[in-house]
Amino acid sequence: MAWVLAAVLILIGYLALRHLTKRGRHGISLTFLAMVCLVFGFFIWRTWKLETELTRAVQTLTADSKITVNCQGFMREFRLDNNLGEVAFDGKGGLSKTAELRSSVCGELRDWLGSSKSEPSRDQVIAVHVLSHEAVHASGVASEARTECLAMQYDAQLAMLLGATSTQAEELASRYWYEIFPRMPNEYRATDCFPDGPLDLTPDDDIWPGGAVQYGVDRAAP
Repeated sequence: MAWVLAAVLILIGYLALRHLTKRGRHGISLTFLAMVCLVFGFFIWRTWKLETELTRAVQTLTADSKITVNCQGFMREFRLDNNLGEVAFDGKGGLSKTAELRSSVCGELRDWLGSSKSEPSRDQVIAVHVLSHEAVHASGVASEARTECLAMQYDAQLAMLLGATSTQAEELASRYWYEIFPRMPNEYRATDCFPDGPLDLTPDDDIWPGGAVQYGVDRAAP
C-alpha cells in the first residue's frame, strides 16, 4: 500500500539523518539518500491521504464501499488520454470500481480542500464535478450523458461530504450547471436533463441541480 511505502521511506530518511556522523563523500551520499527518501515519502503520503479522503466521500455518496479513487502520478501512471477522469471497463461487461483522476484534478481538489471553499476557482468547481462524475460511473452507470446529469445532482452532496457548507455546496453545483455544463460536448448533454425533467431525481422540489437528497446513486433513474 502507498502509505506503507511512504512510511518506510520516511523512516529510512529519518534513520539515515540520525545516524549521519561521517563527513566527506560517504556523508554526502548518505545525506542525499536521506533527503530523497524523506521527499518521496512525503509526496507518497500526501497522495495517499488525499485518495483516502476522496474515497471515503465517494463511498458515502454512492453507498458503495467497493469504490476507490486513485490519483495519477509517479506511483500510478495510468493512461487517461484527454480525459480528466476515467472509470475503465472491468473486462466482464461492467465498469471498474476504481475512479482514476488526472493529477491536475487531484491538485485542484487538494487546493480546494485546503481553502475556505467560499470562492472556488473554475478549475476547482470542475474538479469536484469530475470526482462526482466518475463516482457515478463507478457505481455502474455507463452513459456519459446520463452520468453527467446525475453527477450534477450529486455535486452539492459530494462538496458537503468534503467539508463545504450547504450554501457553498449549492453555489458550487449551480456554477457548474450555469457556467460549464452548457459548454460540454453533445455526448455529455442529455436533452432531458433539466429541472423537473425525466432525469431530475427529485422533481417538483424547486431545487436544481442539487436535488438528490439521499446517498446512493439512483441506478434506476430513466
